[in-house]
Amino acid sequence: DLESAHPADRLPGGARIGSLCHDILETIDYGSVRNASAPAALDAGARDLILKQMRRYQLDPAWADDMAEVVWNTLNTPIPNEAAPLVLGDLRPADRLHEVEFTCCLDLAANGCHDLGDGYLRGFIDLLFLHGGRYYILDWKSNRLEGGYGGESLAAGMSAAGYHLQYRIYTLAALRWLNLNLGPDFDPAIHFGGVYYIFLRGMGRGPGSGVFFTPPASIGPVERLEAELARQLEGCHAC
Repeated sequence: DLESAHPADRLPGGARIGSLCHDILETIDYGSVRNASAPAALDAGARDLILKQMRRYQLDPAWADDMAEVVWNTLNTPIPNEAAPLVLGDLRPADRLHEVEFTCCLDLAANGCHDLGDGYLRGFIDLLFLHGGRYYILDWKSNRLEGGYGGESLAAGMSAAGYHLQYRIYTLAALRWLNLNLGPDFDPAIHFGGVYYIFLRGMGRGPGSGVFFTPPASIGPVERLEAELARQLEGCHAC
């Protein structure tokens, strides 16, 4: 029953709740959430922001405590990381870029798609952050996963939703942006850490719950990414 359910399970589904979560995690003070000993101890500023965003999306304020717990769990739960211990709430504002807009051009002809010219990919990366000397891509997901939020269920959810293609697009755009902005000081082999997909409803349920991570070795170099994406775009064009 809803009374005994996990707070994240009590929240409704749908696109509005996803947009709400994105907006809260883009604008809330990470430090204040990190300093709170429990969701109920969030300061007035954090709680007011959550309520303000819920009103904006016309969601019942009765869910405010459940949303506060999801936010607190997300920013206080240790995240698996090879470089150094990672808690998202510890990330300084200077080390975070939210809602990174990109337009990425692919030279399709140069990648074997001779019937097409250039292909343009547009979108937003939820969060690009620096940790332990490496840059990471992070995407927030509010999806409900009936099989839970452990490894097998996350992997199945990623495949079913087509997120593997999505993070390859994000990676190509992010690596190009980092190369442009950091110049020769940026070496992807050293400074790119990988991609996190954070399934918010799974955070705080146990070690690794709700966290899907793709290391750089699984994604490959920029050149391979471009070729793969060009082939997939050509396939879409052929359809």
